[in-house]
Amino acid sequence: GKRKYIRADCKNDTSISASCVVQSRTIKMEIENISTVGFCATIPLSYQNLFQVNSVLRKLSLIIQSKEIICKPLIYFNNNSILFM
Repeated sequence: GKRKYIRADCKNDTSISASCVVQSRTIKMEIENISTVGFCATIPLSYQNLFQVNSVLRKLSLIIQSKEIICKPLIYFNNNSILFM
């Protein structure tokens, strides 16, 4: 089907990242892509069991260049990546 939203590929962009604290562990994520409705991040496999599908993170820090954006995203899974909306 046709895409409704354009996504920016961020795989090789070191100026964008995300992190959150889950069960007293700080988890750093690599951002794969981002759009106006959400972003896709990759986390280490050892931390995937800490995230539950259809749950909301209380605090996630999304850093784009030097700007920090605090959000409360809903979590979805897509293969080995996590989708945040």
